[in-house]
Amino acid sequence: MLKYLKTLATAAILSLGIAPWAQAAVVTNTTDQLFNAVDEISTTLTTEAGTVLTTFVSGTYAVANVVRLQREVGSPGSGTWENVTRVTGASTTANARVVTTWTTGTGTEGYRLIMTATGTGAVVAYLTDAAVTARTWVNNSSQIVMFDDFIGMNSTSTTALNASRYVTQDSNSGGGTVAVMDVAIQEGAVVMDSGTTADDGTCMSAITAASFGALVSDGWTSFELRIRSAAVTGVVTMGLSNVICVADVVPIASVLALVVDQVDGGSESLALITRDDDATTATEWQAISAIADAEGANALEVPLGVITAADTYVVLRVEIDSGGNAYFYVAGNLVHAEPLAVTTTARLAPILHLMESTVDAGAVISFIDYWEFVAPRPTG
Repeated sequence: MLKYLKTLATAAILSLGIAPWAQAAVVTNTTDQLFNAVDEISTTLTTEAGTVLTTFVSGTYAVANVVRLQREVGSPGSGTWENVTRVTGASTTANARVVTTWTTGTGTEGYRLIMTATGTGAVVAYLTDAAVTARTWVNNSSQIVMFDDFIGMNSTSTTALNASRYVTQDSNSGGGTVAVMDVAIQEGAVVMDSGTTADDGTCMSAITAASFGALVSDGWTSFELRIRSAAVTGVVTMGLSNVICVADVVPIASVLALVVDQVDGGSESLALITRDDDATTATEWQAISAIADAEGANALEVPLGVITAADTYVVLRVEIDSGGNAYFYVAGNLVHAEPLAVTTTARLAPILHLMESTVDAGAVISFIDYWEFVAPRPTG
């Protein structure tokens, strides 16, 4: 499912009437995206029968804070609600990151989040009906799927990447090595080396720049890759950005204890998955999104609860819908959703950035097995 579209799988999906590119939604408290007062509610998410809902809870909050999922009683718009489950952690756990799923009933139903008890701090809670497992994309009149297995067919030589498709850049001090294809790996791969000096780095992105490609508002945008690193050191960051790699400039940088931030206080739109050995949990993947150097309710990055290991492949994916909401997948599983993560007028391209950190003096060496970029057709 993560590599090639299978004819039988596609037929099965279509026979169930499920469009792999169907719209999703993320809802939260519309005032400030934080729950810190009793009876604060999210907007309502109206669902069809059998929809799997997922809630993501994070933030800095006391054990007394309670947020619940509620279902509307009767027809949509009735205004009467009932509690169905608690989405914050157990009463003995403060600051817990909690992921909860709920399957809706047999008809059209409305769901929302509500804070029923409060203490100190604030809860960041999101409710989404996004697909809980990564979908398979298909080229059609609505979207373009660009898949590269790095086995030479998209290159003009055995090692060099196709310059008409990719931008590769050695960033900062020049100690890194630009991305090249590794012909010794039978299944095909790109190898990247950050260099060994603090803040050395290397960057790879699609050729699409801000003046080309579709707008976020045109439809789904997705970037997935399969990657392994020789050691769990330094910074590895992938995702979608409206700024591509250029000489000595990448839109993200290591910041001690804060994982990543934008380097120039600029206006980039970013939705990223990252790990950084400067972070509190050095081996855990984290999500970050930003518009104009602002990260919304999540002032820091969101830990995704997935630990990476040295020399072990992992599949990472970031999807963005036409409303600018971002969905983060690790190993094919939805691990976070962020509402209004990027501006809908942005034009996004995939980006992968490796950087040596202030913690470890060894190079970050990563291998990319494949790369898949999905973009809406502007004329679709």
